[in-house]
Amino acid sequence: MGDLMPPSLLFGDPTAASAPADPAVQRRDLNVDQIVADLTTGDDEDLVSLYAAGPADRATVEHRHAVLTDLAQPANQAVLRTFVARMSRLRDQLRLLHSPYTRHQTPAWCLEAAETYCGSVLELVAGLRAAPVGSAGLIGYRDYLVDYTESAEFGRLSAAAAELRQLLSGVEYCVQLDGNRVTVSGYDGQPDYTAELAATFARFDPGDRPPLVTTETARVAINGVETEILDRVADLHPAAFGQLEQFYAGQSEQFPAAAVVELDRQVRFFLRYLDYLAPMRDAGLPFCLPALVDSAATLAVTSSFDLALARRQVLAGNTVVCNDVQLAGAERVIVVTGPNQGGKTTFARAVGQVFLLAGLGLPVPGRSATLRLPDRIFTHFEQAEDLRRAGGRLEDELVRLADTLRDATSDSVLVLNEPFSSTTTEDAALLAQRVLDRVVGSGALCICVSFIPDLGAGSPTTVTMVSELVPDRPADRTYRIVRATPDPRAYATALAARHGLTYSQLTERLAR
Repeated sequence: MGDLMPPSLLFGDPTAASAPADPAVQRRDLNVDQIVADLTTGDDEDLVSLYAAGPADRATVEHRHAVLTDLAQPANQAVLRTFVARMSRLRDQLRLLHSPYTRHQTPAWCLEAAETYCGSVLELVAGLRAAPVGSAGLIGYRDYLVDYTESAEFGRLSAAAAELRQLLSGVEYCVQLDGNRVTVSGYDGQPDYTAELAATFARFDPGDRPPLVTTETARVAINGVETEILDRVADLHPAAFGQLEQFYAGQSEQFPAAAVVELDRQVRFFLRYLDYLAPMRDAGLPFCLPALVDSAATLAVTSSFDLALARRQVLAGNTVVCNDVQLAGAERVIVVTGPNQGGKTTFARAVGQVFLLAGLGLPVPGRSATLRLPDRIFTHFEQAEDLRRAGGRLEDELVRLADTLRDATSDSVLVLNEPFSSTTTEDAALLAQRVLDRVVGSGALCICVSFIPDLGAGSPTTVTMVSELVPDRPADRTYRIVRATPDPRAYATALAARHGLTYSQLTERLAR
């Protein structure tokens, strides 16, 4: 087995590796840092590098889509969830091997961990053989594990653990209590009072208590008296405990196999994300596997939303507004404008998240999605001014955008949030237009939130989208972003309404 390359659920080519992690600032700009933080709590911290990886290639994404299609089958998912649960317990047991407990406990935990491990792998193989798996990833791992469980290495571990457990199950001893004195002796047919004691104390059990939940460490912890008893029992049965010591010395570093550990990690990559989506799906929000195309100009997503924001809203019992986005033909740039607090930045983040999650091969927020995978996703959001720089905020922004435009390709996606808001409207319009011209020249796709209503106006490469206001109530937002021609007068009316300065509001106040 050592010469056989294990398969992968994440990559069609098992030798492939994740793309380098996207910059932390980009993940923060798109709220993806919040998503990853929720996905990698507790026992799942080892998943951070997988969720933070850059976009994968099309073959890799389609390989992951096939695995997710398998996971949509309840039978397949049940098999893998059982495996993940057992591997979680195994990790708890293995952590005990490095804990400062008694000399007889550690070998016993090693045996228990070996039994958990062998049982987990054998049960997984049986489950995958019976389950309707069809993806290359799961079929490959099933076949690999079949060979592994039939190998001499696994057979020795499984047989040694079973033989040792059988030997230890025959260990019998007698404990006599006389005041503060405890005597441990060999068992020679004395009466066993275990059942009688259990029946006596059962009368004091109310029967409606919730089950006691303890950690693995608390479950196996023993006190000083128990430690002394264990030492005496070991003295009475030197052959059994000697064999237990030998098992620990020979097997403590032999399992779990690296391929099994990695399978658990890769399965959790998918299941943890599906669990993250579950409350939103239950609330009626749609998710889909995007259709992948070769045309960089194609983008069509329906009913999408900011995933991080939607999760908070759903858990708080609030509704989530969904939006559509589409580019076709010569269109490369979406300029999103409208009054403040209308959902423009949230919309831009949602589009960026769709590309990022699509690049990870995961379901994206939306009822449907068609897109080309990006090679990189660039973001440009306002940053706190660095007082150590002499040039000021505008210069810093120009430098950052120049770096982005230099590195962007025709396969890149740019998410720009109100660039040049620190300068005058006239200068901002000139600079922003030049940036968009460079974007169009590179062939990249761009979503630009701007306070400049006529940015890109009249260009066949630019689509304008506007945050809607509630009809007859211009101070209220719908948080819907639609294709429309910006109307600055509507924004002025909304601003005046917010401050109580419309004609009707002033008239009403003056009449009092």
